[in-house]
Amino acid sequence: MQELLKEHFTKPFFFLQIICSAVFLFDDLFWSACISLGTITAMEFFSVQSRLNQEKDLDQFKPKVSKVTVVRHNKQVEVNSDELIQGDVVLLKKDNSAAEVVVPADLVIIEGKAIVDESLLTGESIPISKDNIKSIDNNVTIDAELNNIRNIVLFSGTKLIETSNPNSSQRKDNSIKCYVLRTGRFTSQGQLIANIIS
Repeated sequence: MQELLKEHFTKPFFFLQIICSAVFLFDDLFWSACISLGTITAMEFFSVQSRLNQEKDLDQFKPKVSKVTVVRHNKQVEVNSDELIQGDVVLLKKDNSAAEVVVPADLVIIEGKAIVDESLLTGESIPISKDNIKSIDNNVTIDAELNNIRNIVLFSGTKLIETSNPNSSQRKDNSIKCYVLRTGRFTSQGQLIANIIS
């Protein structure tokens, strides 16, 4: 908060108001000077408070770091979600526990199916069914926004409601296998946050 206050109180507009108040004082307009200084100071404090509230609201959109199972060198390894890189193969599952499973990056489903809540990105609370890459046509053209393959992509920040994978018998669970497409600020969630901030 101190840095924000320093930033606001060192702006040229604030100095201009101080100069105006000084002029009022030289013209024996004491109350006008007090009102001018009081108003500009109050405005700057409210502006700082508003910025702090906005930053707090934006924190809910920031991805939370969680543990993710990744297949590296044919071994399953637990890593933090912020350590994922493009090309990793991730195993995700939503079991019957109450724990929320948030998609850590933009992922293409290689194996299995999922039902997700994309309300963070779209605002719609209706769960969406996602299939795997085998369900799309081989000749499909993929654009930068992934519009043609949205039905097989899990977007960062969305929540898994259910996963199913008949091919996961060797892993003894319903985990789906996914390919990491984009991470960090390059994900749909990262782009959303960047648009809000700018």
